[in-house]
Amino acid sequence: MNRFLKWISYLIFWIVLSGELSILKILNGILVSVTVLIITEKTFQKTKVEHVKGQPFWRLLWLFFIVVVEMFKAAFQHIVRIIVGDDVPVILDIELSISDEFIVTLIANAITLTPGTITLKTNGNIITVLGFAKDEFEENEIRHTILTKFQKPFRRSRL
Repeated sequence: MNRFLKWISYLIFWIVLSGELSILKILNGILVSVTVLIITEKTFQKTKVEHVKGQPFWRLLWLFFIVVVEMFKAAFQHIVRIIVGDDVPVILDIELSISDEFIVTLIANAITLTPGTITLKTNGNIITVLGFAKDEFEENEIRHTILTKFQKPFRRSRL
């Protein structure tokens, strides 16, 4: 069952990224997702890497929706930025409150999927991000989005 859920997750990810729901894209997605699943499992077996502690599906789904919303917001902002010519690159070091390597990697990849930002490296829970910000307010806006929105699904609430 675990293998099937991984495969379905890969397939859904493929379909979302392809942006098209045609028979050919779905067949390609099935082929690619099975290939990725097999390669991943063989790599884990060969290198004897410990399995990553999985996250509940609802947390990953929550992150997915946050990323989709942020992608559309950032795309619109960067269309305006390109037209106006306010494309000043900045490099930001952002310290996450989460230290789990898997979650840090998920957040780093989510940042890279968002238009106008690229994760350059991670070091523990510190993420180095290349983004576009014309002033300190926009730099803080990038930090705020990453620290509040992208981390939110993985923070444990304390009652």
